[in-house]
Amino acid sequence: MKKIISLLALFLSLGALAQNFPGEKVELLNGKTLKVLPKAEDSQKYGFEDFYTDADLKNIYKKEGYVTPYNELVGKEFKLISYEPLWVGPDKKYLRYKFLLENSETGQIYFKYDPEVSFKFPFEVVGGLDYPEGFFCEKIKKDGTATYYTTPFEDGIQIVKNPGSQVLVVTINLPTTETSIPVAGWKGLTIVFDSGATISLPNEKLKASLNSYGKAVLTASPILQKPTDLKLLTQHKIKSVKLNKFEKVVNEGGILKEYFKCLQKM
Repeated sequence: MKKIISLLALFLSLGALAQNFPGEKVELLNGKTLKVLPKAEDSQKYGFEDFYTDADLKNIYKKEGYVTPYNELVGKEFKLISYEPLWVGPDKKYLRYKFLLENSETGQIYFKYDPEVSFKFPFEVVGGLDYPEGFFCEKIKKDGTATYYTTPFEDGIQIVKNPGSQVLVVTINLPTTETSIPVAGWKGLTIVFDSGATISLPNEKLKASLNSYGKAVLTASPILQKPTDLKLLTQHKIKSVKLNKFEKVVNEGGILKEYFKCLQKM
């Protein structure tokens, strides 16, 4: 039986999800309404992190263990009232933001926002974001020796490219519900686009490791260079990926498409 890791596609349009995460440009959220997204069924027991009742971010909203219970927040819409920068970690090294949110049922509560990690942003931005020109290209980094470009991870997917080359290395991480690493020799990768087209690599070798939750994560790192494949990546959104028998919906296909388009010019 197929093991579907994320069920978000049953609830939300990928078009809306593709324009949610502002990164460091929090000003893009001014005047926006944020709706708490549903989670895959097997992740609901972990609730939601980073919601607080106090400005010092000490008291977790509706605390149950170390999180807010899933049913207390899912589907609720919040108006963003204000935000301010926070510095956390050793020597105040890491920039975070404190959001003040308001909902008629919950009243005013706070959310600690990490501008570096999109998967920790549990919201749909109602109406989407209007990204400025060059927003995604600016997020692509060149390593210190200037030998390759690297994108941020989006939905566990990262792209690497040498300057001037049309060869892409696409790393895809897919979490599973398995509690042990699969046997060696697993193969098979399929990338599905919103157009219905696919990139199928049945002989692509997979790696596996255990994450901090004790669950197996499969990884593929295909080299993509066929003109037909590159055209798909720049013209269509990735809808889902399948590694061997495991599948995952890709919520940030729109962002990945923008990265592919930027890299084509680098």
